[in-house]
Amino acid sequence: MIYKNKTFVKNELRGEHFSDCEFLDCLFSNSDFKFTFFTRCKFHKCDLSSIQCNNTNFSECIFPESKLSNLNFFSLRFEKCDFAGAVMKDCIFKQSSSKINSSKKKFLLSSCNFSDTDLAGSIFDFCNLSGVDFRNSKLEKVTFEKCDLQKADFSNAFISGASFIDCKIENTILDLQGFINFGNSKGFVLSG
Repeated sequence: MIYKNKTFVKNELRGEHFSDCEFLDCLFSNSDFKFTFFTRCKFHKCDLSSIQCNNTNFSECIFPESKLSNLNFFSLRFEKCDFAGAVMKDCIFKQSSSKINSSKKKFLLSSCNFSDTDLAGSIFDFCNLSGVDFRNSKLEKVTFEKCDLQKADFSNAFISGASFIDCKIENTILDLQGFINFGNSKGFVLSG
């Protein structure tokens, strides 16, 4: 099904399951996605900023040129999603911990693509981002805390002011400008 230029009202999507749908230039702002599932859906030039999410699932979805800013991904699940070209400023990527099991699991985002994505000001807390593509992304003032960044690719990413706190960094790809920006953020100065 194709939805074009539609504005979704607050509870319209609550409890719904969308599969193989295409959303073009749709407005979801302030919608409630409680118990909503999206499978193989395309959100092209949509605005999902400030949506309310609770037990929401996105599987194999793509978000070209869409806005997903000011979101708290606390109660969301992503699997094989492609955020290339999306704007996701000031988001919080943190997985909720199970009330039954007190052990905290990392927010699994390793199957997602964040290349060419504007993530400025976002926070990744205790996330598995191993092998994730961040090439050409805007990561200005992004915080990565206790994240697994093994084999993640930050080539040509703008990481000025980004913080990497207690992260697992192994075979993580960073270009020369990235090394300079990273060093500057830690107080190093390049000698001439």
